[in-house]
Amino acid sequence: KRCIASAFFSNAAKLDRDGAYRTIRGGMKVHIHPFSVLHNSGVGWILFHELIVQHKPQVFGVCTVEPTWLSELAPHFYT
Repeated sequence: KRCIASAFFSNAAKLDRDGAYRTIRGGMKVHIHPFSVLHNSGVGWILFHELIVQHKPQVFGVCTVEPTWLSELAPHFYT
């Protein structure tokens, strides 16, 4: 997962109070696609590979991530 985080650090999102996620870059409200095993899981932080806007913005290719990894692996982006 750390390897994925080092490549997709800019595609991170944090769980919001309403159950959706907010991207770190841009603050866009996104949802995990219903076919994902992480859909409705409530994990705090995710990385995504793809963002598609249909009826609502949905992310695909999702995995969990530790937020500390992001600042450690991409300090130029997160500081």
